[in-house]
Amino acid sequence: MVGKRIMIVLPSDNLGGAEQYLFNIGNYYSRLGYEIDVFFLYSEKTQKWRDISNANLFFTNKQSEIKGLYPMIRNIQRHGSNKYSFIFSSHQHINALLSVLRSLGVVNTDKLICRESTSVFLRFSGLTLLYFRTLYRFYGKIDLIICQTPEMKQQLLKGYKKFQKYNVQAIRNPIVLDEIKRLSNETISISLPDKYILAIGRLNRVKRFDKLIRSFGISQCKDTHHLIILGKGNESSSLQQLINDLNLEKRVHLLGHVDNVFPYIAKASIGAISSDVEGFPNVLLQMYALNLRVVMTRCCGGLETFPELYLCKENTEKELACLLDSASQERADIDFSDFIKKYDIHDFVNQVEGYV
Repeated sequence: MVGKRIMIVLPSDNLGGAEQYLFNIGNYYSRLGYEIDVFFLYSEKTQKWRDISNANLFFTNKQSEIKGLYPMIRNIQRHGSNKYSFIFSSHQHINALLSVLRSLGVVNTDKLICRESTSVFLRFSGLTLLYFRTLYRFYGKIDLIICQTPEMKQQLLKGYKKFQKYNVQAIRNPIVLDEIKRLSNETISISLPDKYILAIGRLNRVKRFDKLIRSFGISQCKDTHHLIILGKGNESSSLQQLINDLNLEKRVHLLGHVDNVFPYIAKASIGAISSDVEGFPNVLLQMYALNLRVVMTRCCGGLETFPELYLCKENTEKELACLLDSASQERADIDFSDFIKKYDIHDFVNQVEGYV
């Protein structure tokens, strides 16, 4: 139906930060009665997106992004010929692709809304930065570029002058508060320690779980708390080896991927974020939504307004350990509900639609 349909395009159905953002967008508009068409580069790996009503899911049968590119474009040609109110994406290579497809008339939308998933000019250099700069050359008919923080917007405008002519806005990441609270009440199938520090994310170099583990190892709170890390990735083996080398096998636990992290957040004593550079960590919002005290590195902008946040100044292991100790000694009864409600997705969508 014209005026009641949106398109979402993304690499895979795994729910990382950028993917979770798009999932929340799709779920929100679905509840408003929109038809949702979702296109993926990969084959289906999870069934999470099937939780969205009114969603038509178009996967390829490929196991890599390069091999999935042409099949996805063909899917868009066959099934995406509708007139859309909005098209949403949140990965730079998908943003570039949609810009080209819109210029060629392959997709038809009132508004193309693209989100930057990370601070490219702060995080990358060399050939990787050249890759992203090349992608930016293909950015064209975009109605709104969303940056997650004012600092991300600043580095984008400074790093690539072309964007000074674009509608670039800093808009806070959205969360779905009622859904987070509902999911937090689900039962956990394993026994958890009485007191534990919780970290969540892909086990890759950017998340710096190695730093977190070493910081925990020199902290005093390792005697009273456990450290639980949820997620999977290519650093799983090296992190486990680090845990063994530090003789922390009984205190640090890599539990792998879990479909629902919110009961773990609800039961945790402290949340921890140890990344070097991020766009903005959605897990911080999820932890605040469930009133969890958080210790974190200064990995992004926009953190100064968060109440009772234990924020590193220099991101050293010793400093992170000291903050873990300080947070472990604080009272448990905190309430962030008044603060976090401004991040609810309803306010986010109102800002987006206001800018376009």
